[in-house]
Amino acid sequence: MPIPLTLGVPHRPDPNALVAGLLQPFCADAPAVQAAPRAAEYGPPVVLASTLLTLPPTENLGRIVVRLDIDPDELRASSAGNYEAVRFEVDAVPEHLADALGLRLPSPLVVFPVFDAIDVAETAVTIVTAHRT
Repeated sequence: MPIPLTLGVPHRPDPNALVAGLLQPFCADAPAVQAAPRAAEYGPPVVLASTLLTLPPTENLGRIVVRLDIDPDELRASSAGNYEAVRFEVDAVPEHLADALGLRLPSPLVVFPVFDAIDVAETAVTIVTAHRT
């Protein structure tokens, strides 16, 4: 049975599809989140978890990326702000990589290893073995 193959590049209905959500503004406080650009090429703003602790419970931030700079349990225990975390991000030095990979959060977690004199391939294997990105 013959199988038809398409040798051309598929047509994208949206000319901006490759850059949609590519840029993510870093916001230091609630007014910066509210003022963050919302055009097609901008994704959800990135907000430090410690900043979220300072917000009143009535503050609505919408969809954000939470950059972990505090213990996630401290963030869970607070009633700060109203937001939807589309993703969590954390920087991990080699000695804390296993702890970062073990975090269980309600949204996807992206781990950014901080490389010094460690083996990059070994770190990649550790991250993949933990089923993380």
